Amino acid sequence: MLSRLLFVRWWALLAIMVLPSFLFDASSAWAEGSRSLYPVDYLTKFPGGFRANLDVSAPGSKYLNRVKRSAFLYVYAQASEYILLGSNTRGDPATTKGDIRVYNPQYFGTPGDETIPTTSDFTCSGGSAEAGPHYFGGTKGIIATRAKELAGLNSADNSASISGGFEPCAYRVPETGIYGVTFTPGSTNGNNLGAINDPFVFKNDSITAWDVAIRANATSTKDINGRLFTYAFVGSTSGNSRPIYSTHYYITKDGYRYQQDLRGLDPNGYALYANSFGFLDNGQPLYKDIRGNEALVTTLPVGVTTQIAQYPIFFSDVSPNGANNTEVEQVLAALNIPLTPPSPTVSNLSFSGYFSGSTTTVGAGGTFTFTTTNTITYQIVVSRNGADFDPRNVNNAVLPALRARVLITSTGTVGIITWGKPPALPGDSQRFDLCGSRICRAAQRTLMLVADRY
Repeated sequence: MLSRLLFVRWWALLAIMVLPSFLFDASSAWAEGSRSLYPVDYLTKFPGGFRANLDVSAPGSKYLNRVKRSAFLYVYAQASEYILLGSNTRGDPATTKGDIRVYNPQYFGTPGDETIPTTSDFTCSGGSAEAGPHYFGGTKGIIATRAKELAGLNSADNSASISGGFEPCAYRVPETGIYGVTFTPGSTNGNNLGAINDPFVFKNDSITAWDVAIRANATSTKDINGRLFTYAFVGSTSGNSRPIYSTHYYITKDGYRYQQDLRGLDPNGYALYANSFGFLDNGQPLYKDIRGNEALVTTLPVGVTTQIAQYPIFFSDVSPNGANNTEVEQVLAALNIPLTPPSPTVSNLSFSGYFSGSTTTVGAGGTFTFTTTNTITYQIVVSRNGADFDPRNVNNAVLPALRARVLITSTGTVGIITWGKPPALPGDSQRFDLCGSRICRAAQRTLMLVADRY
């Protein structure tokens, strides 16, 4: 009999788009919105870069049958703070102008496929019945130029000005919690979407320039960044050969933080979101991209499904040592996301074979069992010599890659059943023994990119 050791390994998977593991300081971007995605030095760093509008075109359509093609934003605010808002469509020259709506804290449904409440609690056009003062109507909330977009918002009551800034509409929030925000377009439908600089293009299905800021009171001009997020960023350039270079920040449900840099992505219409496994093939991680037959990729191969959006996407730096971390941690607390990722553990590793104990025969298989906490997936490497546990070594055998049933788990006891023939090693006898264990860990995350004519 041949004695072997087990190596249970939590692996890093970035199957749909690779996320760099580093974070950089994004403090040069003020407030949060389109100027966070396309900051003042955007064209200097990325000559020929374009912008993607915030897509609000088709709330009845969904990417992958999971993500609505209409952006929904979340923002955390504390009682009596102000949510300041602006968009270019507030200044639409047509009779039907764009608006911005705010919804008080409540359950908004499935992330990325939110159920929009029938009635909003504040609009830029009509104000609110909540205790104020609020600021709305007239020319408030209009981002008329690229210079205004970059400068940002004056104070909520417009008594204090930012150099070159614009007068916002503003909602004094009645309670602490996470608010919903939606933008609506006007009726003008222009061309040449995607340009960074003036003139801004008015579209009847998307928002070119938009801003959501939190301020402590009506007279403050200091933005409180790190509060705005979404579960699915839905963008549109309305064409190709319009590369984008925006940066997005993700935090997983167990507290891992990632930065995503788009570097020349040319998607036309697209959605970005993240979850644990991405595509599933009969319930098991697929670990690869798929190509659809239609713009929204609604028809998937037989047996293939996909998860919903699971992780919040932020518009400002979320690094633990960054300038926004205090505010980010308030959002995480409200979402019940740990501030520090818990460490995975594995224990009680054993193998039960066809014969007694850990002995089995070729064709009979057996069951690996272990207890785990704070994990997502696993990989078992059966080492030939007990020292080399490299899964790329052809002399080792790997589970679940070979004849095994994969179980996805976070905490609990896991049983892995090998089917028929156990993983064969060169020179096997008719029996084998397994004992001992080694553990290492990393994080598995999947970032979803769904693009029309990408």
